[in-house]
Amino acid sequence: MRSVVGAVVSPEQTMNGLKITVTLRFSAPCLLLFLGIGPFIQSTNGQAVQGTLDLVINATCEVAGWARDPQNAMPINVTIYRDGDNLSGTPVATFPANQLRSDLPFPDQNHGFDHIFIGDAGLSDGNDHALYAYATSNAGVVGPLDGNGAVLHCGVLNAVVTSYGATGDGVTDDSDAIQRAIDDTAPGGTVVIPSGTYIIATSHGTYASYGANSCGIDPNTPQDLGLNITKTNITLLGEGRSSILMLGPSAKMVILNMAGPNALLKELAFDGNGANRLRRDANGQILNWPCGLIVAGLITGDQRTIGSCTIYDCEIRNALEDGGGMFLSPNFTVMNEYTGQSPV
Repeated sequence: MRSVVGAVVSPEQTMNGLKITVTLRFSAPCLLLFLGIGPFIQSTNGQAVQGTLDLVINATCEVAGWARDPQNAMPINVTIYRDGDNLSGTPVATFPANQLRSDLPFPDQNHGFDHIFIGDAGLSDGNDHALYAYATSNAGVVGPLDGNGAVLHCGVLNAVVTSYGATGDGVTDDSDAIQRAIDDTAPGGTVVIPSGTYIIATSHGTYASYGANSCGIDPNTPQDLGLNITKTNITLLGEGRSSILMLGPSAKMVILNMAGPNALLKELAFDGNGANRLRRDANGQILNWPCGLIVAGLITGDQRTIGSCTIYDCEIRNALEDGGGMFLSPNFTVMNEYTGQSPV
C-alpha cells in the first residue's frame, strides 16, 4: 500500500546552506492511520476517557454502561445527549459513573452507570431518540463513549387506555389494550382509565409459584398476571368507583402486579367477579386456594428491595382471594381503601 502519493520540494536559501521544505500529500489509508494515533496520544497523556454505552432499554427508559479515566481511578461524570453529539444534541442527564462493574478488566471496577429517565427530559414524547454519551475526565477533558447513536423509545407521560383500544364495555377483554398503554407510559407518567368496566382475562407475565397444594397443581406453576407494571414511578389513575378493572368469568390470574418501584394506584375499583369465578368440587364444596380459579390476590407484588408502592382511594371487591398486598415490601402504603364483601 502506498502512503505518500506526492511531494513538493522547494529550496530555501539559509546562512548555513540550502534548506529543503517537503510538503507531503497522503492517501486516505495513511490519513486514517494518523487519525488513529490521536486517541493513543491522548490516552498516554491522560486526556482521553474509556467506556461504552452498553444498553438502552425501552421497557424501562434506561441506559447503562461504563466510563473511566485511564489516568485516575476516581469516578467521572457521564452526560447523555439526545438527537446529536455534545455539540449539536440536547443534554438530558448528567450522573457519576461509580457503580460496580465486575466485568471490567481493571483493578478499579467502580465505573459503571445505570440511569433511568424519570419525567420529561425531552424523551417522553412517544418518539425514538438517538442517544450519545460523553464522559469528562478528572482533568476536565470530554470524550465520547463507544456505542453512541443507540436509539431509545421511552413512551409518553400520559396514556389514556381508550386511545390504545380499550372499550370498558364490560364484555370485551381489554387486557392487551391496557397493557399497551402501561408499556407505552414513560417513568413518571400516568395511565388514565376513564369510567367503564374493563375485563382483564389475558396474562402479561407471571408471579410467584403456587407452592404446596392438594389440587394436583404443580407447586412450581407460576400465577398469571393480567396487568403488569415494570417501569418506575407509574400512576394508574381512574375516575373513582366507576373505573373498574374486573377479572373475566374464567380468569385465574391476578388483576395487577406492581413490579416497578413507586407505583401508585389511584381512584380505581378492582373487581374479582367472584360470583362468576367461583368453582365447586363434585361434592359441592368450594375449591379453596389455589384450587379452582383462586390466586394469591387481586393486587400483588414483591418489592422487598425496592418498595414504595401505594394504593390510594381505591375499592377492592368481590374477591375469592386476598384483596391487595405486597410481599415483605418496605414502605407499602394503603390509604382510603374500601374493601367490599366477598360473594361467598
